[in-house]
Amino acid sequence: MSGLGYEETFELNGELIKTTVTYSNDAKIDNHISSFLRPSINHQTKVIGFDAEWFLSHTREKGKFSLSQCASIQLCDGHSCLIIQLNLFHNWSRDLSFIKPLLNFLSMPDYTFVGVGIKTNLAKLEKYYGIGCRNSVELGPLAATVMFDPLLSYCGVDELAFAVDSVV
Repeated sequence: MSGLGYEETFELNGELIKTTVTYSNDAKIDNHISSFLRPSINHQTKVIGFDAEWFLSHTREKGKFSLSQCASIQLCDGHSCLIIQLNLFHNWSRDLSFIKPLLNFLSMPDYTFVGVGIKTNLAKLEKYYGIGCRNSVELGPLAATVMFDPLLSYCGVDELAFAVDSVV
């Protein structure tokens, strides 16, 4: 593991998942996003899983917390994951040039980004950092519609995976 991040491969349900964790402005982000850009087998719109983790900080009001800084952004395509630890970049909130490949990727029309809570995460990223996304889909309501189960709208990703896996 270097001081700029690391790569590791995991096995998940018989699939090897290459995972890159980085907090550098080197080529790791660009290289991994390039792997997402490879054409899909059926040449259809590519689906990328998206999540963001936020730091909680105390507010001036006793017992209250707020989300103050994005800690990381995770992107996955089924064969690889990219975890960008934004909180470890120095002065990143003032200069987003180091994640230009990410900013460009999120605005590509032939990619759909999916997640649980994705709309909220993207709204906060837009508001606080100017990071936007062109195409996103909230998985809970989609699963609820497809599976005719309105309760799925309120599930977390683990519950959705279990519900969907049980019918596949």
